Amino acid sequence: MAKVELSELSTEELQAKLKAGKTIQRTVIGIFAIIILAWIILGYWLTNIPVFISTVAVAVGTTVSVSVAPREIAAELQKRNQDTSG
Repeated sequence: MAKVELSELSTEELQAKLKAGKTIQRTVIGIFAIIILAWIILGYWLTNIPVFISTVAVAVGTTVSVSVAPREIAAELQKRNQDTSG
């Protein structure tokens, strides 16, 4: 699948992609928050610390990776807003 440049998309398409990206980001953060809270509340992290640490590392890595696209889209929208206002 060919990668579409952000500059080629309309503002409406960018806003829709930004909304979808943020929804995915919040969903991923919510899922990992529930998993990590369950580990902590139920006390399983004490019995298997390496797996708990790897779960936290995967959560951080995944959160960072799913936040890249929305940041790029928001930057493109901000650039377009500055171009039209200035």
